[in-house]
Amino acid sequence: GRTVIGKDAPRGQEMCDHYMAPPSTTSPALDCMAEIQRQCFEVGIPLRTRHREVAPNQYEFAPLFGSVTTQIDQNIIVMQIIEEVAPQYGLAALL
Repeated sequence: GRTVIGKDAPRGQEMCDHYMAPPSTTSPALDCMAEIQRQCFEVGIPLRTRHREVAPNQYEFAPLFGSVTTQIDQNIIVMQIIEEVAPQYGLAALL
């Protein structure tokens, strides 16, 4: 087990390399993210960045900053695209 104070994480579970590492080329996540980005670009929504989150196998997109009225609409469209594309790659979208 692991305690709050005193004991290091078991080898390989430190997670310090997960957040800053690029998405893995061996998992379907990178291909899924590329497809999401492509579909968003086709409808005029630029996504500034894509990166890993702190937890394992979680990823995030960051759309460009814009006015409130357009960003709300774009965020809803991006979430819909993510929900439609993720199952095609055997992934789940948690929005």
